[in-house]
Amino acid sequence: MVCLNTSLGSYWHTLVSLYSDENGVQFAHSIMANYQQELAKGKSTDWMVHMIGQAVGGYTNATHGMTLAAVSLPYYRYIMRFGLEKFRQFAINVWNVDTVGKTDEQVAEEGLSAMENWMRELGLVMNITELGATEEMIDGIADVTIILPGGYKVLDREEIVKILKESL
Repeated sequence: MVCLNTSLGSYWHTLVSLYSDENGVQFAHSIMANYQQELAKGKSTDWMVHMIGQAVGGYTNATHGMTLAAVSLPYYRYIMRFGLEKFRQFAINVWNVDTVGKTDEQVAEEGLSAMENWMRELGLVMNITELGATEEMIDGIADVTIILPGGYKVLDREEIVKILKESL
């Protein structure tokens, strides 16, 4: 764990220094994507919900956890069809969704509904409007969202705008 923390610390220090220089932004993005792949040991991982959350935080000054809560369900509902089997497994293994007489999509959606209910019980922020985001900010937020490779689907700007609008 110490080695990982040291590695992460130096990694983030490098990213911060690169992001302070406009010319280093694309290079920093490349390093970040490669590091995430290293952590996943070559397995495709999905970090886009974090990238969208980070961009929202940049506009609203909300914490990362709050922005994740606000954008996660619209994001997951959007990409669910691209990773349906994983969302189905999530519903069954985490939320004990009964599969009898249901399609995979119904099972997956029921899992996301269970997650939504749980988040509401915890009193989490459920939309970016609660964080101070407005419709007028959507284009700017989409413009600063870093699009990462990997995951269930590589999003384009228009898809990010759609997810953000669903998050209002």
